[in-house]
Amino acid sequence: MNRTKIRNGTGRASTRLVVRLRKLIAEGRWQKGDYLPAIRELSVAHDLSVDTVCRALKQLEQEGLVAGEPRRGYRVLGAPSGADRNCPLILIMGRDRERWDELEQRLAAAIEAAAERRGRAMVTMAAGAEHIGALAEQLKAIRVWGAAVNAEDRRLLDALAGAGIPSVLVETWEVEGRFDAVVQDGFRGGMKAAAYLAGRGHRRIAWFGPRIAGRHVQIAERFGGAAAGLARAGLSLPDELRIESDSDDVGELTEQAAATLSRPDRPTGVLALYLSRAVAAVRAAERLGLVLGRDVEIVGWVTEEVYEGSYRQMFRNGAAPPTMTWSLAAMAEAAVRRLEERRENHGAPTACIEIPARLRLPEAGA
Repeated sequence: MNRTKIRNGTGRASTRLVVRLRKLIAEGRWQKGDYLPAIRELSVAHDLSVDTVCRALKQLEQEGLVAGEPRRGYRVLGAPSGADRNCPLILIMGRDRERWDELEQRLAAAIEAAAERRGRAMVTMAAGAEHIGALAEQLKAIRVWGAAVNAEDRRLLDALAGAGIPSVLVETWEVEGRFDAVVQDGFRGGMKAAAYLAGRGHRRIAWFGPRIAGRHVQIAERFGGAAAGLARAGLSLPDELRIESDSDDVGELTEQAAATLSRPDRPTGVLALYLSRAVAAVRAAERLGLVLGRDVEIVGWVTEEVYEGSYRQMFRNGAAPPTMTWSLAAMAEAAVRRLEERRENHGAPTACIEIPARLRLPEAGA
């Protein structure tokens, strides 16, 4: 699998070297058929590790600018052209790879697979890994084909908009609507989750999720859908049943869930709309001796890929509670396809593509 990763440290250095070498090739420092300096020479000249230089040369090879030949080095094939056949797709994430959770890892893998199906390499970088002011020029220099962005940094989005780089937001969106976006259908998913619990006869239903103020827009959308779903059923979401926390520690979340589930007027339904909350709510119920499905019913929220990969195993006998799921593979395919459409028609109105969320019930016999 051909891929280049840009991250803190050597990843950024390799990208800078790619830019320098491409510029020198374009300026005619080396003509078609010439060999670039040896890897160790480049390492010394640019004060970089051999591994970093090798990554940069592999990137130039993926772009079709040079060809590696055993025992001879890298031969120049020609100056950069205007064609985009070998230009990479860049994935800009909101935080460094070392801090990615399972969802972020699987999202990156899904986008990489969608790009690879089109014969295109993918480069990843963290939104804060480069100085935002120079980011747009750097992306132009490495001849980025398009950007898939899973970050909400306003300075980053302003830089991309100003540079005119075809970009699609993935798993997030902005109110201004300057960019195409591909997102989970959080509003309707939240409505479906609430309607399911209301339809099961639950009248006191709790919300258990991250803080809404200042957080990911998808959280607010999910909450809005859940509140609307309850309202349609003639129900409300009282303040005492709103459990909001910035923590993702399951132990801490379990204590918060237990405090609510042990109230004299406790809820019988819980909208635990992401992974750690659903796990914590189930553990709290079990600790209190509440029977799931009889004394309390919990609806979780997670991607299909994570559901199959690790989520079910977090519960006794693999019996996950009812869970709203959506597909990262569908999201990635839609994002790359939208970038293709955007390159074909730069002036087209922006679109927000919603990936449906569906309710998965516990499997029979689980």
